[in-house]
This record gives sequence, structure tokens and C-alpha cells, in this order.
Amino acid sequence: MRPTGEKSNGLGAYREYPDAFVQRGLANEGLRDWRGALSDYDKAVSLWGGAGDGVNPYTLTYRARARAEVGDYEGALSDYRGASSIFSRVDKNVEQSSFARAGEAVTLYALDRRDEAVRVARQVVTRFPGLTDLHVLLAADAWDRGDREKAIKEWSFACDAISTGCAKYRDVKEGGWLVEVRRWPAPLVQRQRTFLEESQGGVIMGARRR
Repeated sequence: MRPTGEKSNGLGAYREYPDAFVQRGLANEGLRDWRGALSDYDKAVSLWGGAGDGVNPYTLTYRARARAEVGDYEGALSDYRGASSIFSRVDKNVEQSSFARAGEAVTLYALDRRDEAVRVARQVVTRFPGLTDLHVLLAADAWDRGDREKAIKEWSFACDAISTGCAKYRDVKEGGWLVEVRRWPAPLVQRQRTFLEESQGGVIMGARRR
């Protein structure tokens, strides 16, 4: 598209123009060009005004992911919170707001703010229980704290009560799904490894494999 899609005040002249940067950002993600993706998301957000309810909340979640990949966890945290707020207040979309808050919880864990991460995770699964990510996070964290009963309860819920099951969360090796696809922070991945090893693969007390 030609630059005519941008007004003199820096805002997008029509919807498709910022969307083009979002789509290129997603393509850059596929190429693992996280800085390129971040640049595109920054541009799209600026075309929507840079802040406020006019920014597409989905793009904020994409930018949060890119920011985390380049080590800007504080920026990622801000974007996840901004997206959650818009999804909740403006779009009235509980599901997407919960997904954004799940990203917030994982990001807090990456920042070594695990008590906050656990608090957010518990709040989210109370309202929207179908998020496997957060039940596994709570299981791994509880096991590390010595709360075996809580850990097995959360893991069993992830494995048995959610249709997607927990099989992918067993792939904790370097280069595996949890590291390369889900992109969990190293401290959380290590706690999940420890949980699986010490709980015999999460099958203690009847948590079945899926």
C-alpha cells in the first residue's frame, strides 16, 4: 500500500492500512524475526493512536508476545494488561480477556514475580476455567512450593477436565513444545520438568495421561 494510508497527524486513513502492518508482523513472527514483528506492531498501534480504546486489542497481544521474545517483559506486561482491559470493558469478551490475562500471568513469572503470577492465574481460572496453561502453571508452582495436593489437583484438571488435555505440557525438553512453541520462561519450564519427574509424569493419585 502507498503511504496515503497515513494521515498528516500519523493516524491511519482507513482500516486496512494498519491491518497490513499487523499481517506483516505475523509473517515476521513465522520467520522468527521478532524485532521485525515488533516494529510492524508498533507501527500499527501508532496508526490507531498509540494508546486508548481505539487500539486493536488483538494486536496488543501480538506485540506483547514479540516484546517478550526480545526480552522486554515489562513492555509485554503492559500490552497484555491493555489488551485485557479493552477486551473486558469495550468488547465484553470474557474469553479473550482471559487469554490476555493468562499472558500476563506467564509474563509475571518471567519477571520473577511469581506470587503475582499465581494470584492472576487463580483469578482467571475462577472466572474462565478452561485455560490449560494456567492450570499447569499453578500445578508446577504448587509442587515447587511443596503443596503436592494442590499441584496434583490442578494437573488432573488440566488433563481430565479440559478437552485439549495435557499431553503437550509433557514435552519439556529443550527445543520441545513448551519451550519453542508455547515459549514459556525458563524458570517455569524448569518447574514443570521437576513436577513431571518427581510426580512420576503427573500420574500420582490417578491423574491420567492424555
